Amino acid sequence: MITISDSAYKQISKLKESKAEPDQHLRLFVESGGCSGFEYGMSFDFIKEDDVKIEKEDLFIIIDPTSLSYLDGCREKGLRSIIQMQAARVVAGALLIKP
Repeated sequence: MITISDSAYKQISKLKESKAEPDQHLRLFVESGGCSGFEYGMSFDFIKEDDVKIEKEDLFIIIDPTSLSYLDGCREKGLRSIIQMQAARVVAGALLIKP
């Protein structure tokens, strides 16, 4: 399960204001590649029909079902590392994934 903390909401909202187009939301994704066989990333994107949406007030984090299967069950430390590797320290530690 992924939840958005209050501090994450504030930080992602600020980032969205400066980086995203209207109706775009923060997307977390997993792709093949990298040393371990996977690369983790995030970007602002439009919601797609099969996306899973994690909502807090007017903010969504969107994840495609395949990526969610890799992220689901991650622990907070693991997600922090993923976010930090993507140089998105503005959100690091603010998202929480619980199995």
